[in-house]
Amino acid sequence: MTGQSSSVKRTVEDELRPEARSKLDQTLLLAEHRLDAADLLARCPHRAESIRVLVSALRTLEETLSELKTSGSSLAVIAPEDTSRSLRSFRERLEAAPEMDAQLSPEHLQTLAEARKFAARLRRRLRGALRTRRRRWLRRLTVGSFALGIVVLLGLALTHLEDGITATASGSYSAAFTPEYTLDGNPQTEWLTPDGKDGWLELALIPALDVTAVRVLNAHNEPFNDRATKGLKVELYRGNSLIAEAAAEFEPKSQSQATSLVVNVMGRGVTRVRFVALSHYGKGAGLADVEVIANSRLTKRP
Repeated sequence: MTGQSSSVKRTVEDELRPEARSKLDQTLLLAEHRLDAADLLARCPHRAESIRVLVSALRTLEETLSELKTSGSSLAVIAPEDTSRSLRSFRERLEAAPEMDAQLSPEHLQTLAEARKFAARLRRRLRGALRTRRRRWLRRLTVGSFALGIVVLLGLALTHLEDGITATASGSYSAAFTPEYTLDGNPQTEWLTPDGKDGWLELALIPALDVTAVRVLNAHNEPFNDRATKGLKVELYRGNSLIAEAAAEFEPKSQSQATSLVVNVMGRGVTRVRFVALSHYGKGAGLADVEVIANSRLTKRP
């Protein structure tokens, strides 16, 4: 596969001594347990208690980042300084929240939702980085033992596509709702536009693909259910040239789940796919998940 190295990428954990790896594993595991508990309490819902547990989880994530920094590893690759600042900002805002559900304002609940999504993404990034080369090889061998021929062929294709996709957008509501969330395969994480704004989200494809359709999952902004895209236009570009476009409209947003669309739009040698929100429901537009269908394959992160 063009551009792929035969060696396994070096991870932050490979740079650490065994005792440092063990300590980081324990700290991150504690953060993960607290995040899971906070999510469970928020869904019950016991949101004030969820906030208190989430504050503990955020503090533990801060400790994890601090351990990485003092270890001398490549922290900037995983969590640059603005990530630490955002983490601290979420924690401080939640620490100031009331201790009773009835006293929580919509702003407190919005902060809770944003902090949960931000922490979940950071958790995945840390867990992915804190994986030794040996663990990566074991993971690959385990996957390869299942239907080896099919998995290898599909795995190579999907890995190539995944490595060649980047997402950008016209703007985002906050750091917890950035365009990368539309590629993580998690319908609970979303890209949202600023209040009252429409906007666009764009995927850059390397190498170019022959596109046949796209699948789009609308934003939902649970638990508020107050944002979603209405009118959508999909544009296909080859370089700077617009080669195809198609329009669609989402049904009014559901109070229980987001809606999805498959938009048939075709083009050869596509290097960019742009999703343009022409109008929105509620406070703003957004998308939860996007997939580009090319030659019967989906350009979607696992």
